[in-house]
Amino acid sequence: NVYFVGAKGQWKFDSVTFSADYDHQVERRNDLQTGTQYFSVSPTDDRISGSLNWAFAKNWRAGINASYTHSRYRNPDVFIQNTTLVTVRRIDDFSTVSMSLKRDLSNALSLEFSAEHDNNNSSVSRYSYAQNVYLLRLSYLF
Repeated sequence: NVYFVGAKGQWKFDSVTFSADYDHQVERRNDLQTGTQYFSVSPTDDRISGSLNWAFAKNWRAGINASYTHSRYRNPDVFIQNTTLVTVRRIDDFSTVSMSLKRDLSNALSLEFSAEHDNNNSSVSRYSYAQNVYLLRLSYLF
């Protein structure tokens, strides 16, 4: 089961659109147990995000998106690390920032470049990571 509540606002000023939202989500799914190891998959998430999109010239758009999610897992993870049984409550702090530039080549064809940076800091080190994602997309709608 997943329970969700949120609020979103959007404001438009000429060629600029700003949106912001907050979400609270509680998951109650079956968790993963393998032998003596246990991995929780039922977080309670609080997420804030915002975006700014700008149509700055004919057929051109730019955007910036950012979000931050704080996740607290219901039960502690139990796992073996270097022959030691470890019990730790998983808490993740995930943030992402992306920028994009899009050009409409026609009513159906567009070209977009985006760059994104993701970072997850977790109380369980195996879930911590940072990554950069770059995307060049040619889209055709038919």
